[in-house]
Amino acid sequence: QTHLDHAKDNLLHDFDLVCFLDNLPLCARAIQNAFQFSNTFEGRLFNASMMNPKPSSKFITKSRPESLDNETMARFRAVNNLDIELYDWAFSKFAH
Repeated sequence: QTHLDHAKDNLLHDFDLVCFLDNLPLCARAIQNAFQFSNTFEGRLFNASMMNPKPSSKFITKSRPESLDNETMARFRAVNNLDIELYDWAFSKFAH
């Protein structure tokens, strides 16, 4: 079994909840359902914070480039190809 297969098995069998930052409202509903607090005051506070997240400026670089060149992106993809494949697989399984 490959490391990628092992990671997929872990997501399928060892986690009760898998969320993606791409869809915070869906993630918020899944968390509320998992912890059964959607109709409580805490649940409403949690929902409001997930629906309107405040971006952190902690890691923002003022001189950040608008985009990366194709060669740099290709190198990132090459060294992270298993992460990208796992993310795509997990997104197709759990992001619904």
